[in-house]
Amino acid sequence: MTSWKIAAAFFAVALIAGPAAGRAAERVVPGGLVLDVSGKVEPPVARFAQVRAPATIEVAPDAKLTFIYYPTCRVVTLAGGTLKVGALAMEVVGGRIELDEVRTCPQQQKLAYGNVAAMVLRDVQQPYAIPARPTIVLAGDHAAEVVSGSLADGGRTVALEFKGNEAGLASGAPDLEPGLYKARLAARDGTETRFEARFKPGEHPPDILVIELQ
Repeated sequence: MTSWKIAAAFFAVALIAGPAAGRAAERVVPGGLVLDVSGKVEPPVARFAQVRAPATIEVAPDAKLTFIYYPTCRVVTLAGGTLKVGALAMEVVGGRIELDEVRTCPQQQKLAYGNVAAMVLRDVQQPYAIPARPTIVLAGDHAAEVVSGSLADGGRTVALEFKGNEAGLASGAPDLEPGLYKARLAARDGTETRFEARFKPGEHPPDILVIELQ
């Protein structure tokens, strides 16, 4: 092959691969979770909102944002300034960092929305380990559709209390007893999503279980 043909071939490949490579580099991935927020932030985010990278969050001078970055489990509380969440790193620009520490990352799982029939096809990750008072955070396209849920261990059924996309035991409810629980999440239209969870004394799972409904 002559040199000009080789050059033309490489140019054609670059034209095809270039945009695809750019899209791959810019693909959106889970970046972290908002643990707390007060005051004005842009774009607006709520407590327990899952933020996908790349993202930039502007925090007003009189506002605060506490965020956990999934790749490193780093938690920062930022008063004012800018939080830049990338696929490989998190950066704080300006403002004042009031907290900067490493914690146990939330447990992250993905479930098929409306998977009642799919329970026959056992998820190798299940049962999910949970603490005596779990915090279940719903993420994904169908999170806002879920309005109620429960945990049942055969002997009793414990209703979950919902606050936005956060579910947990009611404030006056006792801690979970050790055992295997069948969890049920119900949407407004009656669609149910189920999974299994286990509380076992001596285990120390993360306090937060993030379930992305796909």
